[in-house]
Amino acid sequence: MVGGCGLAAFAFQQSMSRAAVRDPGPPADVGNAQPLNLVRHPGGQYSFLRGIPAYSAGVIARDGYEVVHATFSRSPSLRSGFKAIDEHLSGLNLPKAALCGVELRSPRSFSPEEFRAFNGSYIEVLKSWGILLEGALNPVARTNVAPVAFPPSEPAIHAFSYVTRSTNSQRTFLVAGGGELPDGSINPRDILRRGDTSSAAIAEKARYVMSRMEARLRAMGASWLEVTAIDVYTAHDLSGALVTDLLKQSGHNAVTWNYARPPIMDLEFEMDLRGVRSEIVLG
Repeated sequence: MVGGCGLAAFAFQQSMSRAAVRDPGPPADVGNAQPLNLVRHPGGQYSFLRGIPAYSAGVIARDGYEVVHATFSRSPSLRSGFKAIDEHLSGLNLPKAALCGVELRSPRSFSPEEFRAFNGSYIEVLKSWGILLEGALNPVARTNVAPVAFPPSEPAIHAFSYVTRSTNSQRTFLVAGGGELPDGSINPRDILRRGDTSSAAIAEKARYVMSRMEARLRAMGASWLEVTAIDVYTAHDLSGALVTDLLKQSGHNAVTWNYARPPIMDLEFEMDLRGVRSEIVLG
């Protein structure tokens, strides 16, 4: 399938009975990852996993609320995108604090210094919206990747998520994008098998990232069975063996390959997840 921002995406399908999938057990060791602490948002009607200043590691709606995922048919620039988000939330009589997730598309991968600089301007927008807690704690989950084909000329917003009242009893949540770095680090020295793009290295990176996704799910009290979308972001070919491995670990029969690079140079593989009941497209 082809995303609205010109990002090429391909869905891999493979029949697999969930009943036949063995519980993958505890997540693999994630090195020096920081603890995943679930924090109750005082006004946002959701809880979030504490991440770094630029974003949280994931969000899960409270009882009586649900996460809604909205995709722009054409990705607007950062400034225009936040204006469109504000208008959408206002039209639903929702406060800005209902925003719980943002998915960005960048012209290219950043150096760590460029990534920090970009995060500074991005955080200022959330700060002006009154979203940051205690002056600095960021509850909003985020994915930020660089499309290989037809990248935007400037950072753009591909999609966003928000919480609203719901009678749906099923839990809804987002797991933020993550690559082959421990939670809490953007230090290139911490990248798993940095500089190695062999098929064996990509497979190891994928397993590592899967372990991060699972750790975040468990920290929120969610499970793979509640996941409705699995996104993979890499410029490397997803071999049949690798896709099968991902599906076996998740218990799902499809992942979506987004032909894109992670946000920081030397990262090669990124994923995010969501479990939602409402998906909308905005013009």
